[in-house]
Amino acid sequence: MKLTVPNQVVYSPHDSPQSVYAQKWFSAPAYPANLAGLWDANWGYIAKQGIAPVLVGEFGSKLETQSDKQWMTEIVKYLGSNGISFSYWSFNPNSSDTGGLVKTDWRTPEFTKLAALKPILDGTPPVVVAPPAPGPAPTATATPARVPTAPAPVPTPRPTVAPVPSPTPVPTAPAPGPTTPPAPVAGVPKLDATWGLQSSWWGGHTATLRLTAKEAVRSWSVTYADPNVTRIPTSWGMKCSFIPKTSITCVGADWTTSLKKGQTASVGLQVDGVKPPVKPVLRVTTK
Repeated sequence: MKLTVPNQVVYSPHDSPQSVYAQKWFSAPAYPANLAGLWDANWGYIAKQGIAPVLVGEFGSKLETQSDKQWMTEIVKYLGSNGISFSYWSFNPNSSDTGGLVKTDWRTPEFTKLAALKPILDGTPPVVVAPPAPGPAPTATATPARVPTAPAPVPTPRPTVAPVPSPTPVPTAPAPGPTTPPAPVAGVPKLDATWGLQSSWWGGHTATLRLTAKEAVRSWSVTYADPNVTRIPTSWGMKCSFIPKTSITCVGADWTTSLKKGQTASVGLQVDGVKPPVKPVLRVTTK
């Protein structure tokens, strides 16, 4: 294929450790020394031979196994020594297979990961390796498709609709008639909650819950029907459980365990299931 405008292509491979996808080379006797040769053959040669720029679009790990730690050491060394650009996966903590560079509170750094990345983050100029001698044409290997993860939720509170001014606040705008507001309705929850679909794909989706405390809330939970749920890989700002193909229940956690009067929060979850629910009815309980 010949491009109309030359020199405008950047190749962006993704590379994952054994914990994400158990390729055969992770169990080879030469591991992890065999990794550099694999990268050379599959995508590194593009940069090393000056064919085109390379940006490794995703690489990351929770660094919970020895194999993953070895892989991280080798890929950081490879990227740095060959001057290859990269984009770490991911910053946000709600990636179910790799985690992020911050913990689940979205603030505390993952210092172990940052230490592993330091050789390519500290600004030290890379040592560029000279192109190798021509050899056999490389063969591509299949890269497993990544299941989309939840985009990072907005960490700052979203504005809420200002109530209609009236002599005495009431849950909803009064109907036309006498100006005296109706008596409070027993059982009205202290917490307003709305559910919104954030993204979806075949076999899963992410959704957000937007919460507004009308009074101080020590704890809360939200339950709604989901006839397709089979698993909840991750959630943020709350802890969620489910009854398969029946319902989902989420309770406040981390920064939303309790809420002050007037506080608004946005939390979310990732759900496995053939399709998301449509406008589910939320059952809210508070203490």
